[in-house]
Amino acid sequence: MASSAAAVRWGRPHALGLAPRRGLTPEARAADIKFIGVARALDRTIVASLTVQKQDVQDQYHTAVREVLAAPDFASKVTAGARYRLVGDVNAFNFTTDAENRVYIVISAQNYPERLVFPLLNELVQRFKQELGPASATCAAGALDGRAKKLLVALAEEFDDPTRRDRLSQVNAQVESVQSTMWVCAAVDVQPSPVQSSPAWN
Repeated sequence: MASSAAAVRWGRPHALGLAPRRGLTPEARAADIKFIGVARALDRTIVASLTVQKQDVQDQYHTAVREVLAAPDFASKVTAGARYRLVGDVNAFNFTTDAENRVYIVISAQNYPERLVFPLLNELVQRFKQELGPASATCAAGALDGRAKKLLVALAEEFDDPTRRDRLSQVNAQVESVQSTMWVCAAVDVQPSPVQSSPAWN
């Protein structure tokens, strides 16, 4: 377990050891992101969730969430804003919490890198709180599935392929580097001449 995620001693949820079904078509390949959800820690209610692949059984992921939230020392061990990762034989249970006792969960493939799953969680926290935070405080289980679907699908599509995400990060870094270089060049070019002032500086 990498040092960037807090160590957790709880037993592994059952869903972390479930292998993907065999005999799938190429179009139904195993996704790296299996499940995204938001739950209330106090009453263990999953208010919004997305099972990424249709052939997966949603209940197995919901059971995993409830098992983690029901751990005897969950409330005493979990700190708002900290990042946690439970790694199984097949899947990994990644989550964080906020000050309002919401739990943000991403169940991913076991080998899906932390450098991507925790940025995904960060985006989930920010966007869910902005769009649906107040509604999630008292709503029934699954009440926000429909309203959150667009957000959850977008995050799953954006982060599912690690190679695609890495390429995007490289492109963004190159763009930022070019912009920085252009800014430095511009700062040098617009220095006024001590002999003759430019009209732009008048």
